[in-house]
Amino acid sequence: APPFPEIDCTMPLFTRFAGPTLGGLLLCLFSLATHADLYRDSGMQRHQEHFQIALKQAQQRYLGVLPESLRQPLEQRSRQRFEPEGMHQRAQARLAVALDTQTEQKAHAFYTSELGRKIVGLETKATSSTGIRALQQRTARPAVPATRQALLQRLGERLPVVELGVEAGVAIGSLAVQGANDLLGGLLQIPTQSLDGQRQRLRGELQANLPDSLAQVYAPLSDQELINYLGWAESEAGQQFLSAVELAARSAKVGIRPDTAGHGRVRHAQAAHARLLIKSRF
Repeated sequence: APPFPEIDCTMPLFTRFAGPTLGGLLLCLFSLATHADLYRDSGMQRHQEHFQIALKQAQQRYLGVLPESLRQPLEQRSRQRFEPEGMHQRAQARLAVALDTQTEQKAHAFYTSELGRKIVGLETKATSSTGIRALQQRTARPAVPATRQALLQRLGERLPVVELGVEAGVAIGSLAVQGANDLLGGLLQIPTQSLDGQRQRLRGELQANLPDSLAQVYAPLSDQELINYLGWAESEAGQQFLSAVELAARSAKVGIRPDTAGHGRVRHAQAAHARLLIKSRF
């Protein structure tokens, strides 16, 4: 994997007066990025904002067909579950639990690098309303060379693109199920297990379209830039961060906030991260 920018914790003028140990320590403390910085600079905050836009559009479709007596309670439940600030807080809290300081700093260094900022711009554009519409249009596109296809395939195996799309789709689809059940009034309830079927269908559709989607989203990247991004995604820190991203997105949408949120980092963060990964699979 290619080297990534390191945080410079030196300040000669300051250390000349405060001493090398104290000066270096204080500057390192002030230079460390927080999980809130990483949440913003990696594009996660913008992705959540795009989800809110899609959610509002879905609410207009699903809730508009319900009578007033049913629409208001469903709107209230939806606001409670998908309240924007609460979603941002839950996602950041999950990052704080799932990532140790060293991994967090490496991730922040990558996403604030020139390549990282370019990637964040491409990925957040793809989750916008216009970006989604562009991806859904099956127009003829230039053929992708086999070597680049291989790089995109490896990248697709590392990025949690499919699972993030599934979680967003199921969260929005749950509104339709709840609205239908409220409308039926117990006469013919749609089982919540139907969301599992929706999850599987959506996963299959996204997986089938993944090669074309990745080729379109990352088309502005040169082959070398794509290789460098793959180097980050396949590195130990990159894998830990991407796993944390998936967990954070799920926590934000299902309304689960880690018990340790807002109380600093837990000890043995790597072990906590492993436990969270196990829980997320079952």
